[in-house]
Amino acid sequence: MINKLFSLLLVKFLILLFNRNNTNALITMKLIDTLYNTSKIKQPSIFKNEAYQYFIANGFPTSKNEEYKYLNPASIIDKLGTPIKNEHSEFNTPFTEQANVFFKQGKYSISDVNTDGLIIATFDSIPQEYKSLFDTHLGLLSQKEADSFSALNSLAFENGLFIYLPKGSHYKETIVIQHDLATSDYFVFPRILLIAEEGSSINIVQEYLGRTESNVLSNIINEYFINSKADVKITQIHQTNDGIATHLSNFAVLLEDSRFEIINFFLDGIWFRHNLNIQLNGAGAHAELLGLYTPKKKEIVDNHTLVSHNVPNCTSSENYKGILKGGIAIFNGKIFVAKDAQKTNAYQSNKNILLSKDATINAKPQLEIYADDVKCSHGSSTGVIDPDMLFYMQARGIAKPLAQKLLLRSIISEIVLPINNEKIAEKIYNNIESVDFN
Repeated sequence: MINKLFSLLLVKFLILLFNRNNTNALITMKLIDTLYNTSKIKQPSIFKNEAYQYFIANGFPTSKNEEYKYLNPASIIDKLGTPIKNEHSEFNTPFTEQANVFFKQGKYSISDVNTDGLIIATFDSIPQEYKSLFDTHLGLLSQKEADSFSALNSLAFENGLFIYLPKGSHYKETIVIQHDLATSDYFVFPRILLIAEEGSSINIVQEYLGRTESNVLSNIINEYFINSKADVKITQIHQTNDGIATHLSNFAVLLEDSRFEIINFFLDGIWFRHNLNIQLNGAGAHAELLGLYTPKKKEIVDNHTLVSHNVPNCTSSENYKGILKGGIAIFNGKIFVAKDAQKTNAYQSNKNILLSKDATINAKPQLEIYADDVKCSHGSSTGVIDPDMLFYMQARGIAKPLAQKLLLRSIISEIVLPINNEKIAEKIYNNIESVDFN
């Protein structure tokens, strides 16, 4: 206990020493206090040392940080552990009928997985022949592009899920990973590391669900290594009650002629931040980014995406849409093209429909281009349901509520249909169409 107390006091001293922003320092100290009290932080290992140093030096972000200007993490830290009022129960209802992997109370468990052509294991049960591969890849992307949240996960996570696809393997079944983010602690730290070797392919659905009685913070990291000619598709669905604030970080690196598709659905949750960082490091690589967010009432959804074209002859396509009944949505998307990344073809689109006067959208599409032989476009638009289309449908005998729902379905269909799963798609449609238009 003396050593633990001494370490805590030392951490607090270093935070005050490194941080000129006193508010930042106080928030960071409160977070360190909470983590110590819930036994999440231990003395840092070699792997965790870098994250430890980063977190102490930079502290916890506040709204004065440009990257977090529209949502204040301090508001989440202040509420940790306080009770909430639950009004709904659907947040524990999975979108898939059967899962292969479960995450609950901070631990992954694996069941009903045909491992033919696939290695899947928790971090503490990785076969000996893959441990060296695991050690060299874990944290390689998240540490390089670190922010305080990813550093915090690296510092405090206790276990995770390792997925490895050998060269030329094609896993035909969809892997479903269900995360129950409810916890008796103040924090939960899910983490996944996926390595797809040359010519391999896989389709994964990740569900993030949860209903809790008090305020908690879910801090998630997923790292994807997509080697030459590999094809990886990820679908992520997020639906929690108002007690779970979520910070989700997805990192991916693509090599020659590989393909990576990631579809992200935010359906419910009081506070949601998504950092998506994709590095195109091999000629012929292609990244497909799709997203749909539907904030209501006081919900806040913040999507920050970065697609870096680092070598020539790569392509990317990004399409994010928002249906806002209320709350606040932020879209900050950047396409970066390096000096030598000629023949880049990159597309970015963000479109939003406001269903309420109480809804707010802040959009910032960005291009940062240092090459001169490229095709790049970006744009953002915000509006309401087309009244002429609504009138046209009503004039042909379609009741207004049904006409509104049909129009919404047509708007979001190009995000939903690529799931290629009718049951999941229908549940997402039903969630969106259940909006009260009054």
